[in-house]
Amino acid sequence: MTARFKPHTTCPSKYRTKDGECSVVDDVEDLCVGSTEAMNPCSEYLSDKTSPNQTASAISLNSRNKPPASAFVGHGVTPSDEADRHTGVAERDPIMVDFLSIHATHPGKPEGDLPSTLNAQDTPLLSHTDHDIDRNRVRTLLASVLPGEPLPNAIHVSNSTQSHDFPMASGRTLKRLEDEVHQNYEELRTLKKEIVDLKEQESELQQRSQQGREECSRAVQALQEMAFKPRGAGKWLPAEHDTINLEISTLHAAMTGWIRGATRDNSWLGDLSEVFQGEDQAKDALREELSKVMVFKNDILPEGLPQKRAKKLLLEALLAHHLFTDVFSSPFSFLGDESTSLDFIYETGLSWNTADAHRWRSDTLRLLSPEPSKDDKAEAVRLKIPPLLNNRANIQAENFFKSPARCFFVETPELTASLQKIYQQAAGLAYHLWTRRSMLKIVTRKDLNSFFHIEDRQMALHTSVQEDVENILTGQPISLVLYPGVVAYGLDECVDYETPRPWMPAKVWLYKPLSEKPEVPVGEDSEIKG
Repeated sequence: MTARFKPHTTCPSKYRTKDGECSVVDDVEDLCVGSTEAMNPCSEYLSDKTSPNQTASAISLNSRNKPPASAFVGHGVTPSDEADRHTGVAERDPIMVDFLSIHATHPGKPEGDLPSTLNAQDTPLLSHTDHDIDRNRVRTLLASVLPGEPLPNAIHVSNSTQSHDFPMASGRTLKRLEDEVHQNYEELRTLKKEIVDLKEQESELQQRSQQGREECSRAVQALQEMAFKPRGAGKWLPAEHDTINLEISTLHAAMTGWIRGATRDNSWLGDLSEVFQGEDQAKDALREELSKVMVFKNDILPEGLPQKRAKKLLLEALLAHHLFTDVFSSPFSFLGDESTSLDFIYETGLSWNTADAHRWRSDTLRLLSPEPSKDDKAEAVRLKIPPLLNNRANIQAENFFKSPARCFFVETPELTASLQKIYQQAAGLAYHLWTRRSMLKIVTRKDLNSFFHIEDRQMALHTSVQEDVENILTGQPISLVLYPGVVAYGLDECVDYETPRPWMPAKVWLYKPLSEKPEVPVGEDSEIKG
């Protein structure tokens, strides 16, 4: 028993933390000796007959052979448990209570200056009242130091492991966490600043890009004006392809609206025999007119043509054919009978010099209709052309009312006035197109292939035909041509008059059979062609 008690010396003890091992003095070990004895099942319990002084000596000497108790709160240990461990020692060890009381009374003093009550054998015992007071003081001290919840970085050491944590590791961990949080806040502040700077740069780049696009647009427009400007004193500029396509589409829409009004009361047509009434001469004229736009035999409607819309579709095809072939076919048709001499000169030139003939035709029309200017003489000449165009358009509209197509509608003053406006619009567009260097050609049914092909640029499906997504209509016979095609030959440099360039493809209608039905070709023996 004597050999077991060693002199009280100060030697470092080590504990493990997340950062490594740290050493503490044995004064802290003495502070925790009570809890060590309570936690260690191999501790020697003192007899009830042992005197207080002997108890103090036994605790002081026995603490040399025991590992230090954990003063750091790990996982599963609360501040109340830690306080109970220390206050439990105070109830059995008055010298320990005295030491803690002195430490709490002089928190600023180093531990080396405090009296070592553990080595003093003559320290007086504290009364029961003093025990309670000091125990409360220890509870208050530990409650203010120890955290209320387990720290996230606290290292849990089981009872089977003789490694312990201490408050020093808690302080370092808290300091490190504070530094990391501060560093994260700094990085976040830096990133926010960078985001603001990038947004400002993006806005500036967008403004520069917009300015660049505007400058490029102005430069391209200026170059186009210079490129299309004719050589010479004239200021006439040809229209763009998209502009021409849009004007022709607008004309198509106007014609469709007129047809809708003309057939509003009755657009049903079950059989052509309903319109083939009257004299034989009228029937023959209607057959001849219909043969220019459709394929039929034995006075039967094309297969698949909807009866409730048959009259509307046939009238639309007849009107489009009459308007484009009468108004657009000849460049000098607006002059009426006086156009004969100009037509002769033009055709003579085409017979031996195509480029010069088209240049002469274009220059003649430009000469008759100069660009608007402040020159009074030029304005006087320019103002003479619109009345000529309108008068000729009214005559052509009247000719349509007298055509065999009149059996499909009833003429009214409103229909007459609206159709005259359509022909006037077409006359102005035709004159404008003929002022170009390119040659204009109207493509009708007799100029088209009898079978539809999706790759043919001179034809396109009418809107009444379902879209050919799978290209199953290629090879099907064309039943009806609702709108002729408008095709240009040649360029503004008076070259390449052999290559067709469609401004507007012909709009065709054909029967789309079901996939399970065999193809039934339209009869070719009785096919009528113009």
